[in-house]
Amino acid sequence: MLDLLERYSSPTALAATSKKTLANRQTKLAPRMGKRFAAEIVQALGEQTVVAPGTQTATVVMPSLAKQFAALLQQRDGVASEAERLVRATLFPCS
Repeated sequence: MLDLLERYSSPTALAATSKKTLANRQTKLAPRMGKRFAAEIVQALGEQTVVAPGTQTATVVMPSLAKQFAALLQQRDGVASEAERLVRATLFPCS
């Protein structure tokens, strides 16, 4: 989902994208759920009847937040790997 938020920063941008394009992007990152995610997004956008004030302002903020969140997830994975390496080195010093 972060990929979509980075690329299509507003409901209008998502709605202008075909279901197939959304499915292709999501399937690359989530092979089993990509098509379902795309279908759910298209359905939700079709059911959207109200546009809240400030929605367009979010298009400036969302891509940046999505990139920051993706970077945070990568950082967390790196810290977890390093912690695991340190624990293994402590518990199994000969390996």
